[in-house]
Amino acid sequence: MVRPMPVLQRNPFAVPARLRRLQIEITTGCNLRCAGCQRTLGMAAGSWRNAHMPARIFAAILRNAPPADTIILQGIGEPTLHPDLPQLIAAARGAGKFGAVSFNTNALVREPAYYQALRAAGLDHVSVSVDSLDPRTAQATRAGTDCQRLTEAIQALIALFGPTVTLSILLSRHNAEELPELLQRLNPSLTVRVPFSVTTSEISSKRLGQDLESVM
Repeated sequence: MVRPMPVLQRNPFAVPARLRRLQIEITTGCNLRCAGCQRTLGMAAGSWRNAHMPARIFAAILRNAPPADTIILQGIGEPTLHPDLPQLIAAARGAGKFGAVSFNTNALVREPAYYQALRAAGLDHVSVSVDSLDPRTAQATRAGTDCQRLTEAIQALIALFGPTVTLSILLSRHNAEELPELLQRLNPSLTVRVPFSVTTSEISSKRLGQDLESVM
């Protein structure tokens, strides 16, 4: 006997009442040339276009987007290059739909006073990309990084946003051996995200585990 197929109780493509995160790419420009980045590869191939999202387009997205716990104003590009970033943050906060306003940054474009203005406009959280604080390694992973400036910027952001600052480290064959030392140099009270981009042939997972245990 063939049993009837169950009837769906809801449309699987329906817009949810609330999202955990809403991420909007506000710019495709960047000041660095990170290894493996789509922008880096596209720029080398001559196929990438640097552009900022117009404020009117951003406003239209906000009007039509469902509420979210967090709105993230960043994708591949560096958000602090957008000339209207303070206004975009203020618009996101003023929409009344989002629990927190956030973005990820390389923290090398702007001075601390700029982030103070963003904080006043409604920015709640920042995540900082820091694959290495060694100049040679940084050049191999995130070409154009000024390690001294990055170190100072991280400390300034911690002073402004407190321990909610997140540090994002992309682990690769270039910086894997440095990770324990890097974690020791970074503020231990912060959240550190470590996405993996390594293969078993590039680094021993057992060695890495032992090194991480030594600094936890």
